[in-house]
Amino acid sequence: MGLWGKKKIFNAVLEGCYHDNSGAWNFKLLNILVPVRSETILDDEYSYGLYRELDDSDKADEIRRSSTDLEHRIACLRFCKGIVLLSSGEVSDSGLLERPRSLYLGDGRIYVERGISNDRFYLERIPKLLSYSKTILGDKGIQKKYSELC
Repeated sequence: MGLWGKKKIFNAVLEGCYHDNSGAWNFKLLNILVPVRSETILDDEYSYGLYRELDDSDKADEIRRSSTDLEHRIACLRFCKGIVLLSSGEVSDSGLLERPRSLYLGDGRIYVERGISNDRFYLERIPKLLSYSKTILGDKGIQKKYSELC
């Protein structure tokens, strides 16, 4: 339980890898607040651009860029509090995810780290990553584990 008895839940899934295995998918569960109009998320190391917005039917809305890129600054996602579901099936409560690549918010927004935003191979994997992320976000057992560890 969190402060004043509030239950701690996660509302975002950060996909990334470790330098010794860049092909593996690891998922960091975290609770963050990103204003709805944010087109870019900046942490201390990386910049994530809004890639897609999904509605309840999983249909991607066209992203209409404004003349000014609305930026949201946030603490470094690599080190922020959370738990990591490792590709091996283990759970790490260290919270470290060395190389974040994309962020999936529970409201349907998907942000991709700018350094890989032109990587066709990675972008082709996004529908599968989104499917995994949605499953993780809806899993009550994982929510319970998060609440216990964070």
